[in-house]
Amino acid sequence: MTKGSETSRYWAERRNLRYYRVAVDFVRREAGGRRLIDVGGGIGLGCRYLEWLPDFDRSCVETSCGPGRIPGVRLVVEDFEHWTPDGDFDVCLCLQVVEHVVTPESFVAKMFALAPVVVLSLPYRWKAGACPHHIHDPIDEDKLLAWTGREPRALEIVEDRGVSRMVVVYRESVDRTTTAEAVCNETSPCNPSPLAVE
Repeated sequence: MTKGSETSRYWAERRNLRYYRVAVDFVRREAGGRRLIDVGGGIGLGCRYLEWLPDFDRSCVETSCGPGRIPGVRLVVEDFEHWTPDGDFDVCLCLQVVEHVVTPESFVAKMFALAPVVVLSLPYRWKAGACPHHIHDPIDEDKLLAWTGREPRALEIVEDRGVSRMVVVYRESVDRTTTAEAVCNETSPCNPSPLAVE
């Protein structure tokens, strides 16, 4: 099987999962502007949900990249925790990634520093060990609050194929004097960890 057919199959198996639609709807409803950054979204694996947001200036940061591409989406292949952005964004989208990150507190803090609107999806109350790549299961509202230090503007629990995902949106006014670069610095280092996409 070729890499291109693998990426097509990957998305074909996932494109009807409801949590993608819920997250995209949150982006459309909450974004105050049109500059969007997607963190670890699996574009290289063939995920195509950013096609559903053609009216946004879309960028995606991934630690590694397969052959998948989306015309009009700027792809940055770099570890998000060590990436230096080229400015601020209006919305940050991060679907099914935080559960893989060693230091979720600093990871989400960087997203909050990048954009006034942050949309996340996470596995909801999956049993520890159910997915060997998840290092924080089970995840619920309390654990998310501990990581973010704030209440979401909206939260929806989405059922897909017998599992639940929590899709949340945060909308905050951001002090633009605090940059994402300052979040990961010498006094508060981010631990390098691969962004896994599911």
